[in-house]
Amino acid sequence: MAQQSHRYAALDLLRGIAAVAVLVFHAQSGTGWQLFTHGYLAVDLFFVVSGFVVSAAYERRLNAGTSFAKFMVSIRLLRLYPLFLLSTLFSIVSLYISGHVGLVHPSFLARELLLVPSTAPFLGLYPLNLAQWSIFFELVANAAHAAVLRKLGVQALVGLAATSAVALIACQQHYGSMDMGAGVETFAGGLARVFFSYTAGMILWRLWSSDRLPQFKGGWTVAPVLLLGCLCITAPKTSVAGQIVDLLAVMILFPAITVVSLAGIRSLRVNEFCALAGNLSYPIYLLQLPIFWLCRKALHGYGYDVVTVATLLVTIPASLAAFHYYDKPVRAWIGGRLKMRSQSLAASAP
Repeated sequence: MAQQSHRYAALDLLRGIAAVAVLVFHAQSGTGWQLFTHGYLAVDLFFVVSGFVVSAAYERRLNAGTSFAKFMVSIRLLRLYPLFLLSTLFSIVSLYISGHVGLVHPSFLARELLLVPSTAPFLGLYPLNLAQWSIFFELVANAAHAAVLRKLGVQALVGLAATSAVALIACQQHYGSMDMGAGVETFAGGLARVFFSYTAGMILWRLWSSDRLPQFKGGWTVAPVLLLGCLCITAPKTSVAGQIVDLLAVMILFPAITVVSLAGIRSLRVNEFCALAGNLSYPIYLLQLPIFWLCRKALHGYGYDVVTVATLLVTIPASLAAFHYYDKPVRAWIGGRLKMRSQSLAASAP
């Protein structure tokens, strides 16, 4: 059986690179920069990696009897919600300071705190922080994983991935690009994106855990280059060439990049760096937009290039601080409380 004890360090590295690509993709808006022009594809890579990692970490426990509620609350929400909450509150402050008070509507706040997407057209599923849309779809995939997908064999998962691929192509043609899912009007595209890529990640785990995938030693040095190449495509996303390349990236290259990244890395320092990149990927992804709004307000009159550079320089250390001083200790505290409650209930049971 393939080695399963090590952390998939290269996948952490890919997540970190993808998060920075999304950061640049959003921050460079209004400038003449042409970096990571297809940075929105990073979300599809996140979904593939998530399908693989969640399968590797929790599928056996789910099959052994971990309940749906425990998986969703004590595992997935515990992992995702603290930073989600921080980014929502931070977004409110940023919107007030930057003058976008109209977006800070009580109904939006209530929905976002409850992880319920907005139904208002043209404002995004999560108007207070647009980047949060993919977290909703991630949780939808997690719920489907725990309830149904874990029970399916590889052939059934391949069938689901194929069906999702057809839906993905149809949605891309209907909406005009692969950059879909963040708004109410492209909701179906978000579902197609997550279910194809997440299911692909699950399939890769099943094949990897049964030694049906090759190991590419040193693949961690190749995978980032391939990923950067996909995200730096210059063809416009709505052009025929751009649409074809996006489909190839999502359906073929991202699963292939994941496979190339699975072999272990011997260097302790490289592993530590990869772990850091993985840990920072989530806060970078969620905090980038409110930081961008604050930088744009603070540097009004200096031009978008300066705002973009400032956003890049502020987001990464802010994300490091958020991880070490908020996310990590909060999750540890909540996890400890949940464990104590579970032990107390077990001790009091007849």
